[in-house]
Amino acid sequence: MGEIFKHSYTQYTVIKNKEFSEIQDISDDELNFLKRRKIVKFESETTYNTEEGYLENYGNLLCSVDKSYCLLVVEKKSNKISLKIFYGNRKRLAGRPYFTTSKTMRYATVNTDNGDFYSGYILEYQKKRKYRKNLQKNHFKDDFLTKMLNVWKDLTNQNCNSIFSEALNVFKENLGIPVISETREQLLKFYLDKKKIKYPNNFVIFWNDNFPSLKLKDIKKSDLKLVDSFMEKNSLSGNNLKKALHICNHINLKLIKYSYELFPEDWLNKDYKIISKILEYQTATAIYSNIFPFYYENLSILKSKKNELRRVFEIFLIVLENKINIFSFIDHLRFYCQLKSFGENKLKWKSNDLDSFNDEHLYFSELVQEYTEGNYQRFYPQNLTSLIEKPIDVGEKYFPILLDSSENYNRESSVQSNCVRTYIGRPGSLIVSIRKNSEDSDERATMEIKFHKENGKIRFTCPQFLGRFNNKLDDDWESTKDILLNRLNLISEKEFENPKIQRVFPNGRKLISDSEWDENGNLFWNKVDITSYIC
Repeated sequence: MGEIFKHSYTQYTVIKNKEFSEIQDISDDELNFLKRRKIVKFESETTYNTEEGYLENYGNLLCSVDKSYCLLVVEKKSNKISLKIFYGNRKRLAGRPYFTTSKTMRYATVNTDNGDFYSGYILEYQKKRKYRKNLQKNHFKDDFLTKMLNVWKDLTNQNCNSIFSEALNVFKENLGIPVISETREQLLKFYLDKKKIKYPNNFVIFWNDNFPSLKLKDIKKSDLKLVDSFMEKNSLSGNNLKKALHICNHINLKLIKYSYELFPEDWLNKDYKIISKILEYQTATAIYSNIFPFYYENLSILKSKKNELRRVFEIFLIVLENKINIFSFIDHLRFYCQLKSFGENKLKWKSNDLDSFNDEHLYFSELVQEYTEGNYQRFYPQNLTSLIEKPIDVGEKYFPILLDSSENYNRESSVQSNCVRTYIGRPGSLIVSIRKNSEDSDERATMEIKFHKENGKIRFTCPQFLGRFNNKLDDDWESTKDILLNRLNLISEKEFENPKIQRVFPNGRKLISDSEWDENGNLFWNKVDITSYIC
């Protein structure tokens, strides 16, 4: 058996040009320039989108012609079923006697005997030697079929969704997969069943970009038990952890590993519900790079003091209930370790509930501030400041204020009872105070905006957007945050100037530093001592 579904789509574009081009208002210098080189200039007259127009003007050098096609196919050959998209074009520009051709194919193939799933593409396969290809075997992290649908949408202007759905249904029916089902999940289940792997109902969460893929050779080491192999591959153990992995809907692998590094194993393993909350905890991507900025020497001191560590654990449980922001908890740990490194040997972690944490957090941040004596001023380009501080009207009026000096960082900390005063030395962070109804309002939100360079573009994200005492904000603030982020993400690299910082010491000494991008796209101050003890 060969093709069991086939649908093709062809589009023709013909631009017929005039037999002449008018030349007007050309100076003598421009005319002399034109005489020294060959200039080809056409002025369009008519456009056709029919096959007849394409065939009629195929060899007409006054016309540019383009035939684009795409073909959606489901094939069944022996023990393999494939969904394929072939697409490309054949075109010629006006004035040129030759055509250029492009051919590409994307595919998803399932081996019905052993469940193996193959996906990939062949680009420019009309070139016998210079084509490019990609093949992935049993790569279930990405929904490759959704990517194929997006390609199909870009290529066609028909009722593309229904046509692709029809092809996908034929593909599923021939695999024995329920038509009304999530395709990626069912393909993964088909693979697991064929390999006789033992898996829980939530099997799909074990294929995630945030941790290494489980390969068949890993699973075979654990007697074909999916959860056991995941635990072994990631150096995890414990019956309650195993129980939690069987029922959770998300795996925050970084957080569970850091939790085991910070707290005694028996504290975490005594209750699978605690482990479930850690696994399910949703954190921003940015947190993964430095979720606990460990100061190992001082953290080991904290871990040796069981009474203090027990209180840290009690606060951590409140974090898991989303009553304390995890960034505030991380900052609190950082403050504690910093202050210990500064010689505050008598310092103790005393907080064990929400109110005492907020009070202690303010005390820690003020104490850290004493070690950062000196006034700071950050300098931003005027276009960035104007863009951020443009008022936002969403029924209520909001006034974003970009903080740029020790004075307004400290004032924001005082009004909001947070530790934002310690953020002034972070090169890759902007702090924006968003005030409701007036620029001087105390009804406000403090927004941290982080930025980095990625693929030649500046990316802005918001890891923290909190109210007073680092409390969660009402939903009516969300649109303001989104509008501000959307504004910033329109800034091009050319329009963005790196911030500068100035530090003035009590003795009048001044230090000024520019900032530069490192190889990972993060900013750093190029004077290393400009923010000693502050970051």
